[in-house]
Amino acid sequence: MNAIRNDLSGGRGSIGSSAAIAVTCLVLYFVYLGYNLGYFYTTGAAVYDAGWFAWLMQNGDHWPLANPAVIGGNFFAAHVSPIFLLIGLLSKLAPSLPGALWFCAIFSLWLPLLALSIFRLLGSGFTGNLLLRIGGALLLTLSGLSLSMFAFPHIESFIEPLLLLTLALLCGAGRLRLWLAVLCFAAMLSIREDAGLHAFLVLAALSLLSWRKSRHVPVRLAAFAAGGAAYSAAAFAVQATLIPQGGQALDQIYLGALPFAHLTWSLLWTRAAFWALDRFYIFVPLGLLLFAACKDRDFALLLGFAIAVPWLALSFIAIWPFAGDLWGYYCFPLTLPCLWPMLLLGFGFAGNERARWLRLQFAMAASSSAAFVLLGLLPGMGNGTLHDRAPWRYLAPPSIAKIRCTQAALAELRQDKVFPNAIVDDGVGSLLLGSLAPGQYENFLRFTPAERARATAFIRFTRPPENLETRTAAIGQIFPACTALTGTPIEICRK
Repeated sequence: MNAIRNDLSGGRGSIGSSAAIAVTCLVLYFVYLGYNLGYFYTTGAAVYDAGWFAWLMQNGDHWPLANPAVIGGNFFAAHVSPIFLLIGLLSKLAPSLPGALWFCAIFSLWLPLLALSIFRLLGSGFTGNLLLRIGGALLLTLSGLSLSMFAFPHIESFIEPLLLLTLALLCGAGRLRLWLAVLCFAAMLSIREDAGLHAFLVLAALSLLSWRKSRHVPVRLAAFAAGGAAYSAAAFAVQATLIPQGGQALDQIYLGALPFAHLTWSLLWTRAAFWALDRFYIFVPLGLLLFAACKDRDFALLLGFAIAVPWLALSFIAIWPFAGDLWGYYCFPLTLPCLWPMLLLGFGFAGNERARWLRLQFAMAASSSAAFVLLGLLPGMGNGTLHDRAPWRYLAPPSIAKIRCTQAALAELRQDKVFPNAIVDDGVGSLLLGSLAPGQYENFLRFTPAERARATAFIRFTRPPENLETRTAAIGQIFPACTALTGTPIEICRK
């Protein structure tokens, strides 16, 4: 037991262990960084929300957190995300760095952070076997849920890694670890107004297990759980009362303007069928967890499934299709339920169940990854419903020369007399968001006839995303004379 405690607190095998996980995290970071750079400079990023977030990360250094002119309003009306204020201030340390590069450098951290937190929590399962621990951390990091968030950069991806890192720090003793846990927890709360509620569910479940085991709840767990709930309550109150048009996300995405009026048996049946056929990578691990809990009458495992139920229920009735389909980052609150056996190990609840829970955890992760690849990526196996069905094409980062040429071409475009009267696609819009006026960009290229008639040029990526090929082609018929900008993925099309 002493060896396990020392491992969890970072006292065992310090140099070799730290070096191994540092190298692993660096590899993950640079692979993901290259992919994200390709998203902006090869395939073309979506304005909603990668381009929007990239702009906020470089321009969100003052209150209120105003959106770019082409979007308008205050970002806090959509989400209370003070993290943008901090990152905006930090961006002043590198004022000449393009916003897309700054965004990619920051955003690509969430994947290695997830690996680091899992590695720390796996200490009790792989005491004395560093290679297995690294391999286990990679398998759990690259589950189907993480892979589904891989291709569509979104700030919510940080919530679960920061919460897991907080929990990993709380597993050990020491004042430094406590302060680091507080910092991680504060950063996690600053990402979105409901982050504290997600944390509360997990911390409350762990507190309940502790009480059931020893009739004692650690003060740290109780304090962090209460802090998360209190923060979210305060953030919701501020958003609803002090921010113009704030607090509408719940109705717009989940409940509907007239709550539940959109619900029909047809919608619920269609959604259930979609989850069963296209979200195998989520429900296979959750199903294994529920099956193991019922088979062994294991209350601790059942509690892990229970914390997934509120988010599943809310998503199931959502009016917004992406939320209802658990598309991309919308599945982020289910990450911790899918890592529940590992959390139980990290907090010392395993006892004689350690080997069984480890096998269950790796079965959950492996089945999730396999389901994602087979039913989401491989042709002929499933219909995908993923943002990127061939991520391997973009793992190699764009060249520095390509990035420089693109940024230079964009700088010239801003000065060109054709630009104020041009319309743009997502890829260009994400790189020029702060320079666009209302009417120059529309989500899903839904330009009005007046906007199309007024425009003298259409500036776009030469290879449009698959989901926008038809719309791009339709607009291209109005602007048939295209000239590629040398060394860039961009072309200017004129009437």
